Amino acid sequence: MIVEIRLDERLVHGQTMTNWMSFFGATHVLVVNEATANDPLQVTALKMAVTGNYKLLVTNTEKAADILNDERSKNFKIYVLCKTPQDVLELTKLVPGIKEVNLASYGRIEKANVPNRKELVSGQLIVDDEDLQTLREIESSGIKCVMHVLPATQRTKLNIGSLKY
Repeated sequence: MIVEIRLDERLVHGQTMTNWMSFFGATHVLVVNEATANDPLQVTALKMAVTGNYKLLVTNTEKAADILNDERSKNFKIYVLCKTPQDVLELTKLVPGIKEVNLASYGRIEKANVPNRKELVSGQLIVDDEDLQTLREIESSGIKCVMHVLPATQRTKLNIGSLKY
């Protein structure tokens, strides 16, 4: 079962392993991004970052959907990390029943050199026009968008349609 779907361009990092995995009682980390899955160096780095007895899989959205739609996945607690808003959108279209996504950290790296980028939520969510349209599509499909940066911070519902760009 999915314990959370999180948009975080950093993918697996210290907070993932020291805070989020135990917060959700997760057993598996599923990284969803085709470019990352096809880059052996990135996959190796992610494997090194996942410590303890956790299992890691790095794959594209179609294969991730196959895994998450498989009945056997209900026996595991899967923490899903997506690198881009487009990864989140595609996954929500392929996996029925997703009710919420955490738009926690995106744009400081991916959009650092994009001239028309806009900060939507206090340095945590930075997007361009395409990203904003993608996030609006996620929200308009009935999926709740939240911002939850750390387990110790408050989970805040976002209204993407009303965010000023």
